[in-house]
Amino acid sequence: MFKQYFKPILILIAAIILCSILARTLNGNETLAEYAAKNPEIAYGESKTLSGEDSELYEISGNNALGK
Repeated sequence: MFKQYFKPILILIAAIILCSILARTLNGNETLAEYAAKNPEIAYGESKTLSGEDSELYEISGNNALGK
């Protein structure tokens, strides 16, 4: 029974390791905390305007969450 699952488990482990290596390489080893420290206006900013489907849903529901 163990032999039946050995190959798929090995492939899954290899895929996880490959994805983690690619993620580290592509993001330049920057964590979310480091990104937020470098770009606080983007990381913590609030959008005062709605666009696309969000604005349609806002109008339909009658919400006044943005103070308009």
